[in-house]
Amino acid sequence: MFGLLKVRRARKATVALISPFVEESQRRFSSTLTEQAWLDPYMVGFMSMLISLAAEYTTGRLDSQSAGLVQLEAWQDVTGFPSHLIGEEICLLSSGHDRKFSHGCLNASRFMEELTRPASTHPDHLPPGSRVHGLNYDRSAAMALWSDLFDGHIESFDRDPDLPP
Repeated sequence: MFGLLKVRRARKATVALISPFVEESQRRFSSTLTEQAWLDPYMVGFMSMLISLAAEYTTGRLDSQSAGLVQLEAWQDVTGFPSHLIGEEICLLSSGHDRKFSHGCLNASRFMEELTRPASTHPDHLPPGSRVHGLNYDRSAAMALWSDLFDGHIESFDRDPDLPP
């Protein structure tokens, strides 16, 4: 029973942390992201790693079954797409050492580092009230990094495939 409560708490906190960034990206692109974009190896790596890191930050270490459950449920909540295949996709991309997947994982780690950086190391020290979901992060710096790491990748799906890059 305690394990399920921990999974629920991790999922809710993770979704609350990540969803505003995804929603802002969807506003910028004036549309919801397609399944093709979400299932791109980079995006699978980025989102699955970010979900894992956020869940672990929130609740501490999770056993592998609980971590997998958090990933599945948070994936569906954040992306709006069914999660029944994402676990297999993560395993295949990871075990196949897919370079795009690995790059997405690395960038998720970079993003989480920005969110968890101690307030005292922020250039202008954070003002009161900047604590969001248990993290003291500079929202403008986090949004700028999110734009580089997430939106920058999504833009390739937003272009007309017949136009040169």
